[in-house]
Amino acid sequence: MENSEPHRGESLGADAQPPARARETPEAAAGGRWGAVAVTPPRGTVRILIADDDRLFAESLARSLELDPRIEVVGLARNGAEAVRLLTEVAPDVLLMDMRMPLLDGDEATRRIRAAAPRTTVFVLTESDCAAEIGRARAAGAAGYLTKDRTTDELTDALFGPASLVAAFG
Repeated sequence: MENSEPHRGESLGADAQPPARARETPEAAAGGRWGAVAVTPPRGTVRILIADDDRLFAESLARSLELDPRIEVVGLARNGAEAVRLLTEVAPDVLLMDMRMPLLDGDEATRRIRAAAPRTTVFVLTESDCAAEIGRARAAGAAGYLTKDRTTDELTDALFGPASLVAAFG
């Protein structure tokens, strides 16, 4: 029997809509574990908004991600409320969302973002791989999650690597 629990770093599912053109694997669409996501932006770069109250972490992540020519970091939000506000200003394809933030936590911010911009793919960045927290993120509409101890290469692999649908559907 296949494990229905999400797998850290590879458990990514999302809407099959542009602008990020993220598509679910057939098993994910059939209700299995979260499936891999292919992020293939029409503009040639993926526009990413980072929402994290740890300024140093967010800025470091942004600098690391921008070393990849396929990625453009379009904004940094210090809390969930700011992420919701910036959504219309910067139009990200992907939002990397911390779960524990002031003013508006990641779960509620994810719900609001998915309602306002269903084509924006939300990935949760969390310090924990607690099943309950991951379940809340998934219920809120997050496409997947990565723990913060992962490297930038692992994050870009989740977006573009062999586990993504870019490899499966080219």
